[in-house]
Amino acid sequence: MIEIYLTRHGETLENAQGILQGHQPGHLSHLGIEQAESLRDELADTHFDNIVVSDLQRAIDTARILNEPHGLRLTQTHLLRERDWGVFTGQHITDIRILPKDFPPSVESPLQLQQRARIFLRFLFK
Repeated sequence: MIEIYLTRHGETLENAQGILQGHQPGHLSHLGIEQAESLRDELADTHFDNIVVSDLQRAIDTARILNEPHGLRLTQTHLLRERDWGVFTGQHITDIRILPKDFPPSVESPLQLQQRARIFLRFLFK
């Protein structure tokens, strides 16, 4: 049996500014570092066999903090990236004046996101 813990990266400077990061690396804020440290302390005595992390810097930085008590190798994969916001990447959320059903083709669709999640699950079970 596989037991999976899913965590989100700590708050980034971009999150705090309301910017859609998409596949941009992101930069942990002081609060984001504190969030990661708090979760690290909470999970310090939990056994993990592996840590799989998005290849985006904000996720890697969070995972490195979480991994401090464990000393495991981080397995990075693009499959865990945030949704690709295409032409909206880097924009403020409040500046986007379009309904989700009208997103341009450059924005990763829910179906594409679902397909990527399925590929990730196959990756875990190989």
